[in-house]
Amino acid sequence: KPFWLKSSIVVEDVSCAPLPPLMQAENVRLRSNAALGSLPNLFRPTFEQAQKHAPGEKWLKEQTVVFDNGNQERRRQVLLDFLAYVKESNTAGLEDLFSGTARLFFTRLAAWFPITLTALFELTLQLQVFLAFLEFREPVFVQSFFEAGLVAPLMRSLTNNFDVPDEVRSLVLEVLHNLAAGRQQKELLC
Repeated sequence: KPFWLKSSIVVEDVSCAPLPPLMQAENVRLRSNAALGSLPNLFRPTFEQAQKHAPGEKWLKEQTVVFDNGNQERRRQVLLDFLAYVKESNTAGLEDLFSGTARLFFTRLAAWFPITLTALFELTLQLQVFLAFLEFREPVFVQSFFEAGLVAPLMRSLTNNFDVPDEVRSLVLEVLHNLAAGRQQKELLC
């Protein structure tokens, strides 16, 4: 209650003008709330839901730190662990499983792929991770392939400039095929 409505405060010998209608309505509302008890917070479930983290969000944040600070062997292990984690989980999508952390991790992978393409380092594993991102056909990841500039290195890997094994070329074609799911994506690829 506001301090002026507490019963312990007593004002004596003061003549006051009647309360304006708005303050009278507020005073009546405060008294009715006190009679009813506290009102339920209708926004509580919304706030609680916003504060909940996706099941794998913490795990992927830790893996992202390892990926950022690791050498090639540790990065390879992070990719293997990521694929195993996604395979073991029963989820409807990576956004549900990892929340926004999945996009941050994808951005790192997209930046790393062109660098490792010239060295031919673990291209098969990286492409399998990209296929895992496309598996659930989540628009945010399909769009991220184009926004991160990952399509050009994927197409370049199909040229004669890179001596990649046929298995890698096959996986690149599979990634590009999955990217071309909609008309707009097909236009962007062309």
